[in-house]
Amino acid sequence: MTRQVKVMPETNVLVSGIPADGVTNHTLTAWSTGLIRVVTSPPILEEYRRVERERSKGRAPLVGTLNARLAILTVHALR
Repeated sequence: MTRQVKVMPETNVLVSGIPADGVTNHTLTAWSTGLIRVVTSPPILEEYRRVERERSKGRAPLVGTLNARLAILTVHALR
């Protein structure tokens, strides 16, 4: 029997990995294919949003991409 690893993406990894094909995309791909389970909570989701707001000050935010990923996390991640 294979056990799925439960992963809670660290805030800076999730937010900073949005534009690149890096750890975040690989994590989300592993999640979408069932290799891992992503775990989150409402406070963690809010932290992701807060960090992205702070990072985007003075530059164009990646809000559309981040909001899409947060919507998926909100609906499908374990709590």
